[in-house]
Amino acid sequence: MKNTTFFKRFILAATVVCLLSATALPHENDPKPEPNVEVAFVVNQFRNKSLADCAAMMDRLRPQAVTAQEKVALRADGFDLVNKTEINDPALLKALYRRTQKVLEFHHRAGIVEYLLFKNSDPILTTKPGAFIAISSRALELAQNDDALGGIIAHELSHELLAMQFLDAYTTHNGEKLRIIELLCDVFATITMLELKMNPDKFAEALKDIVHNSKAAEQLNDGTKGMPSLEARLQTISEIKKLFSH
Repeated sequence: MKNTTFFKRFILAATVVCLLSATALPHENDPKPEPNVEVAFVVNQFRNKSLADCAAMMDRLRPQAVTAQEKVALRADGFDLVNKTEINDPALLKALYRRTQKVLEFHHRAGIVEYLLFKNSDPILTTKPGAFIAISSRALELAQNDDALGGIIAHELSHELLAMQFLDAYTTHNGEKLRIIELLCDVFATITMLELKMNPDKFAEALKDIVHNSKAAEQLNDGTKGMPSLEARLQTISEIKKLFSH
């Protein structure tokens, strides 16, 4: 990961990574997975580890930060949704950075990752890993609690740790791998929150509100496509929280 080229980053950035929607689909005949199997596989990766061990793992997985020149190129490539309805509100952005400062710092991305706000009635978050996180007005509305917002941002920042794996799964339409990556990002988000003395339950509550925002969101997050089911995600957060509660 440390030697990831900008070319690969640029190709990856053209792929929208969403907390709420995944355009990558598994093969048509793939059976619906048993959520407990995927959850168990993910959670088992963290057994017999301390929070410090997990934080060190995240640091090893994290690629080098993008340069200023790379960010300019990534931004020029655009976000279709953002470009049409971007919200230019300096006060709102300043408050957003303030509310999530410690999460950005934990991921070593304070002053590097930029937030972009846009109007949309769906709670959408998209990211260009390590450079930009775009947040819809509806997502921000559902994450009024600072811990909920912190968990959502931590999830998006965690995608950078698995960016190349995501690209491989996306291009090969590997639904199982995509779901596992999402669950791993939930794990890393939960670990972030525990390390920062934040409440992962607020993150879980935000996920419930996001998935139940509409019937379309519920169908997209039913565990049959590139996103794990809500049940699997909530179970993952709960298991990781219990694992490190002693």
